[in-house]
Amino acid sequence: DVMAELKKREDFIRNPSAEGWAYWLSNANFFMSIGGNISSALINTTVLPMVVLPKLAVTASGGYNYGRAYNALMEAKTLFFKGGYDDSKNYLSKNLKIRTFGVNPNLSADLKDLYKQANENGVLAYSVGRDLNDVANTPSDQYTALKQKASTLIGLIFEGTERFNREVTLIAAYKLGIKDGLTHQAAVDKALTLTSRIHTEAVAEAGPRWLQHGLPKVALTFKRFVLAQILNMGMLARTALRGEDALTKRIAQKQLLGIVGATWVFAGIKGLPGYGAANVLANFFGSTDDDPFDLDEYIRSSYGDLGLTGPVNAITGLDIASRTGFNGAIWREDKKRLADVGYAAYAMEHLLGPTYSNARGFFDGLDQMATGQWERGLEKMTPSLLRN
Repeated sequence: DVMAELKKREDFIRNPSAEGWAYWLSNANFFMSIGGNISSALINTTVLPMVVLPKLAVTASGGYNYGRAYNALMEAKTLFFKGGYDDSKNYLSKNLKIRTFGVNPNLSADLKDLYKQANENGVLAYSVGRDLNDVANTPSDQYTALKQKASTLIGLIFEGTERFNREVTLIAAYKLGIKDGLTHQAAVDKALTLTSRIHTEAVAEAGPRWLQHGLPKVALTFKRFVLAQILNMGMLARTALRGEDALTKRIAQKQLLGIVGATWVFAGIKGLPGYGAANVLANFFGSTDDDPFDLDEYIRSSYGDLGLTGPVNAITGLDIASRTGFNGAIWREDKKRLADVGYAAYAMEHLLGPTYSNARGFFDGLDQMATGQWERGLEKMTPSLLRN
């Protein structure tokens, strides 16, 4: 099925059909929005403390052992950086390669087999950056063109951080499985499942078919990982309430609480699941014509920025909260924009995702240049790599 899907994509890229526009728009969105964006790539690694650590910290008996999970992640990180470089891809230059734990002559036989099975199952082969830029779908005889190599190079930073996330999760989950008494193959299977569930399928064609074509592909550009986390939280919540036995429920409950707690650390109350819906309801029912209610300001006045945006923001002074957590993952609130354009147009802007945002930036830039603000206008019209 995966090969058939790849062949189908290759056909419409060579001979663009009614669906071909989705491919080209997704490439343009990647290039304009996050291609080569170092900060976005680094933020990508927060999934390890926010999701992976709480998942691994819950033991098979339903208890917490964050120390053991943290040590497993640190051991996995060390193994990753002791590895060599993957020679299976050409990133414009032979000196640009992706690090991997699997290229290591001193690697034990069990970890070599773990790496082999992970690659064979498509858990490590491609990344978020690769998926976002659709390089995996480029016809093979066109892949050597400078354009395709340059596109791959722009996504290199995402390839590296995503590979780091996947391999550290894979190794840590495997090591903990062995410590829990699982056989080698059972621990491998558990690690592969956990890695795919948290980080999504590495090859887009193995994922949800409805996300691979047409409007959903464009509207949900950059949302595959977010959708996977929402699904992950939903499955945990369901198991926590309706698990097959008390132990299964307890494990799911603690994993869910762990993820919520870690999300607060990085994104505060504002980043918790369901905050967006709570904000809309609170503002609707709590507001009057003379006295509008603002949930953000209410929480800030009650708990300070520490409560609203979390300890990481408060301690570092960096704006981590707005780029992590679950709030605004699908629907991002912009009160000023909503007041300017109304609900219908605002909903359409969200539906069109980065396609609309990039087009709007281009025309806003033209307007600014028309009023003499040449530098600001040019800034609006350039890709994020140059704009930053």
